[in-house]
Amino acid sequence: MKQMPDPFRRKSKRALHLSTIVFWSALEAACGSSSKNEETTSPRSNDTVDVSTQTTTSSPNNPPAPNPQSQPTDPSTQKWSVGLGLQNLGNTCFANASHKLLANLTDAPSAFDPSLDPEINQDLSTASQQTQDRISLKKAMFPLFKGMAENHQLLLDNQEPIDHQYFEQESSTLFSNIKDSYYALTNEKIPGDQSDAAEYIRFLLDRLAYGKMIDMQDWISCPSSYTNLTPVYHQSVLSLGIDTSPTSRNVMEALQFLLQGSFIDDYTPPPGRKQTCLQQPFFISARGKIPDQLIIQLLRFKKDITGKVLSKIETPVQISQQIQISLYDAPADNKSQPTTIHTTKTFNIKVVVGHSGSLAGGHCFAYVYEPQLKQWFLHNDSSVSPLQEQEVSHQTATAGYLLLYTK
Repeated sequence: MKQMPDPFRRKSKRALHLSTIVFWSALEAACGSSSKNEETTSPRSNDTVDVSTQTTTSSPNNPPAPNPQSQPTDPSTQKWSVGLGLQNLGNTCFANASHKLLANLTDAPSAFDPSLDPEINQDLSTASQQTQDRISLKKAMFPLFKGMAENHQLLLDNQEPIDHQYFEQESSTLFSNIKDSYYALTNEKIPGDQSDAAEYIRFLLDRLAYGKMIDMQDWISCPSSYTNLTPVYHQSVLSLGIDTSPTSRNVMEALQFLLQGSFIDDYTPPPGRKQTCLQQPFFISARGKIPDQLIIQLLRFKKDITGKVLSKIETPVQISQQIQISLYDAPADNKSQPTTIHTTKTFNIKVVVGHSGSLAGGHCFAYVYEPQLKQWFLHNDSSVSPLQEQEVSHQTATAGYLLLYTK
């Protein structure tokens, strides 16, 4: 996907260094159709990352990437292999994990129910080709998520899972339709041997009307300092450097570091624009509303000094179980503390998409928390296993890649 344009033109290297940007990136993940063994992948050469850290090796204080096949430590727990998960159709672990995340969005039921979508039944004879392609994608997604909802209800009811013959037989066709719609909209094929879960989720969010662009229009006067900020997508993916400051070892600290923004001196605004600055935090202040859910991508790779060689960052990062975000006015001098806090929202972790392995090969899976059962589950393609909270915390420290927080 293309990087969103920077609304400011920078004049100095300092301005570039201090700018707060949204990172567009990809961590390639390949997955076998049955064995889940790591397979060879090749990361894209044009990925850009603004993260400074060092790749660590396994040690007692730095747990290795988890084996998603491992059994829960509690012998009383069960493992279901049929009916609750999603079949791996051949390197589709990235899609299976992504679909689990999307199905847990707070407004997912309305987004994937054709009876609640006014666009789905419109007259296509007068619709644009882009609209027709988008509706085709929605129609391909509806039955897939319907099957997921039925399987999910079995989990909540704590019943013995059954073999959904329709879902098993048709899942290949359903995903094939999704891939065809993806190609029609982007002119790009989902690779058969590799793909990036973050890019796939971004595409679906944008095409299924989740992405709502925020234009930074709430300006306030600043005497001598200017803030360089880039707009992001409300309810879309926020990319987060996991080592942007020496103390950023958990999601909350890294998020605070990103949202604080940076004031830049020696700045020349674009022609016709007054010398003004923006309110903070940058992705909240534009509409005066904090989103109901956040999808955060942890940047788990970096380039070397040549800009050509990628390496995976396995620095342990604590996945904060709960985060709080406040909407407030930033001081113009960038020194005093904000005095007006308009509202605060608390978010709880709901889904963690994990990636095990290296850039040379790996596997994607999803950890999903069920609040009704007060239980975590590991969704590893068609296998669904309950996990203890300490297991999830330990495994996601180095494997956590995409996070879904809901209020």
